[in-house]
Formats: sequence, C-alpha cells, structure tokens
Amino acid sequence: MKLKLNWMKWMGAGSIALAACGLSARSLAFPTEALADSDSTGNAGLIQVNGYGQASAEPEIVRIGVRIISRCNESSVAAKNANAVLANQVIDLLKKYAPEDSANDPAFRIIASPGANIRQTESEGYGEHLKIICEQKWRASEWISVAMKKLDSLPALQDDLLLAVDAAATVGIAQTWAEIDAPIFDLLPATWERIKAEAQANALASARKKFAIFDSACTFTGMRLIKASDPKFTEARVYDKVAYARASSETPVMPNLIEVSSSWDFVWAYDKASTSGGARCLY
Repeated sequence: MKLKLNWMKWMGAGSIALAACGLSARSLAFPTEALADSDSTGNAGLIQVNGYGQASAEPEIVRIGVRIISRCNESSVAAKNANAVLANQVIDLLKKYAPEDSANDPAFRIIASPGANIRQTESEGYGEHLKIICEQKWRASEWISVAMKKLDSLPALQDDLLLAVDAAATVGIAQTWAEIDAPIFDLLPATWERIKAEAQANALASARKKFAIFDSACTFTGMRLIKASDPKFTEARVYDKVAYARASSETPVMPNLIEVSSSWDFVWAYDKASTSGGARCLY
C-alpha cells in the first residue's frame, strides 16, 4: 500500500493536519499544499488530531524519608549499634504521628531498609581541598520512610525529627547523623487512576472539538478512526505562589493541587469532503 502525502504545516495550538482529496495549492488558504490520492484501502484523505486534557486533585498523603549514617567507627558492631540508636528514635517518632495509618493499612507502614555495613576511608572535599576524616573505619546506614494522611501534622513531625537529629549529634571522629528528605505530597492509587481517566477523557473531547472546526466548513463522509496512539501522561504539583512567599518556618509549603495532563493522538480517514459551494472542500 502506497499513499502519497504532502502534509501541510501544523496549525499552531490546534496541532491539526489535513490531507484533503483532490486539492491543489491554489485551492488552499494555507501556504503549503495538502494532497492525498486514494489508495487500495479507499482512504481519500486523512485528518490527524492531537488532544490535550487535564485533571487534578488535592494532596491526600505526604511521604517522609530519613537517611541515617554512622561513620568512622572502630568496629562493624559499633557502627551498627550507633546507627540503631538514632534509627529507633526516628521510628518511634513516626509511629507517634502516623499510628492508625501504620496499623491499619499496609500501604502506610513504616519501612526500615538497612544499608551496607562496610569498612572504608572517609574523606571530604576533593583535589587540594581533600581532607581525610578516618582511614579504614566502619560505616553503617539505614533508610526509613513512611506515608501519612495527616498533612497538618507535618510541621510538628519535622520539628521533632530535627530535635532528635540534633540530640544525637556526636563530637569526635566517630559520627552519627540523619538527613531528612523534602516531603513528597502524593495521592492514593485510586485517586491517581481517577484523575488519569478524567485527563484522558478531556484529551478525547479536545480532539473532537478540534475536528469540529473542520467539520463546520467541510462535510466529511465515510469518516472512520484508523489509528489512536497510547495516551501520554505527565504530572505536576501546583503551588500557590502567594502562600509560598509568605510561608513561615513552622509551615511546610504544600501544593494546592496535584495535576495530571494527558496527550492523545488520533488519525481519521474519510471518503469525501465537500462544501455547499462545490464538490471540493475549501478551508
């Protein structure tokens, strides 16, 4: 099957390409020609449309991650024990702020993932600024995370975590400390599926609306969908700029909405396109 196509340039935001049967360059209002010959399948012309849709929801959960590191210990057991002291304090704090989440729903359980217990030389900086902290001493690490539904408890939890980290700070060669990641605001799985479906439906409605622009000037017959791509999705957190600017140290910045966008491509074939002014479709 061979179809001769010389597509017109994309139409700005509409992203619509039309191949109309029997059109010459003089009959088009566009600077380039759009011409398609009938092929063995009987497709006289093609219309390619991109649909774009969005949907959003308010954040439902927040994910907290804490990385605990102990370095420059004389033995592997000492590294493990020093790490465990602070790790247990962190876990107790997380249980305090998310007890019902952790107990009733496996998705919200507190996860503790021990890291490697290794012997290595510790250093800071590089090049002429490289400083050796200790040589061939023991390091242990652990990663702790939790997802909780009480978003308004986040400021107090962050403060308590920081106090625990400060209280565990050690002076000397052997050191144990914790690094707290920025909170990640998220949705429950069912909500993700719902807004993805809404965004996809809105993308289809967008494509149909764009096609209606052509249909208002041309009467298409034998219209049929011959191709639809897999819809593509992107996500974004939408923050309130005013709230961001005025946020105090006691209030974490939370997104107003979590937004999903969908892009979906379609190709329709048709047999004829005409207007009241004649057999050819002028647009």
